[in-house]
Amino acid sequence: MKRFTKPLLFLTVLLFLSISPFVKATTYGEFNLFIGNGGSIGFQNQIDKEIVLTVSSGALNCSNASLTMDKNHGRIIFMNNESVTFTTEFNVSRLQINGVLEDSGASTSQILNDVTVIEWWITIEPWLPFMFIFGMIGLVSMFTGPMYGIYKWKHGEYYEGARMSILLTAIGIGLTLAWLWTI
Repeated sequence: MKRFTKPLLFLTVLLFLSISPFVKATTYGEFNLFIGNGGSIGFQNQIDKEIVLTVSSGALNCSNASLTMDKNHGRIIFMNNESVTFTTEFNVSRLQINGVLEDSGASTSQILNDVTVIEWWITIEPWLPFMFIFGMIGLVSMFTGPMYGIYKWKHGEYYEGARMSILLTAIGIGLTLAWLWTI
């Protein structure tokens, strides 16, 4: 059975590396941008994640803007030729304007010839609810630990029963508390 372990591990790693996506960032640079009062522009990395800039006063008038986007990150850099106030509405994980974290719907003012860097991130969401799974394993361990200890004590294996009972119960309590902490 041991002679199949290394080839199986190798095939698993090879399969994982072959299906993992290698996404390259796309850069759009050196373009002009003009958005008048009340106008807006949106950026979208994924189907359900977008950022919308809406000009509330002044005009977003810039040249030599650059935009970089990949699957989980985006950045636009521009130098405004006029003073402008704009609001940002987004449903991404995090958005920064000139290094300051912003809330959705926040208003930002930029003065003449001010370089503006708007950067956003989309966090990767796991496929499975890991903390819920840890919590269920913890609940099962909290109840099976004492039951296993009682079973071993009845058969005269006091040391093994006490050791495993304490160990399983402690791990179960820890996993359950970790799960409840995230709720």
